[in-house]
Amino acid sequence: MLTDEIKARLAAQSLVNSGFTVFRNVMPDTPHQVIAIFEYGGMAPELFFSGSTLEQPSIQFRVRGNPNDHDAPRAQIDDIFQAVTNWGGFTQSGTVYLGLQAIQSPFLMNRDANERLEFCVNFKVLKGFS
Repeated sequence: MLTDEIKARLAAQSLVNSGFTVFRNVMPDTPHQVIAIFEYGGMAPELFFSGSTLEQPSIQFRVRGNPNDHDAPRAQIDDIFQAVTNWGGFTQSGTVYLGLQAIQSPFLMNRDANERLEFCVNFKVLKGFS
């Protein structure tokens, strides 16, 4: 599954800063410091004459920090953005990834009722059919 594989790659490359916990497809109320990876609709798969298929889903990273803390979640989303942008091609859990392309730079998405800032960045994923 896409979010499992991306979560594993983040962990393998030590991209989760101290105090943050990673979740897939959910942004729980607790703990405060969260990295959430969401899969959402992307582009249609591309079919090639060779019989191979290129999938193009999209993923979103959301990072939330402690109440009224701007710097830690911003640094975490920037670390993810820079690293993921430079991943290039790789294989994770048997799935071949041709790369992830940023759709935009990280941005402030929300301030919740608990005064926690949430930063976000979206990527187009290019991967072999799985």
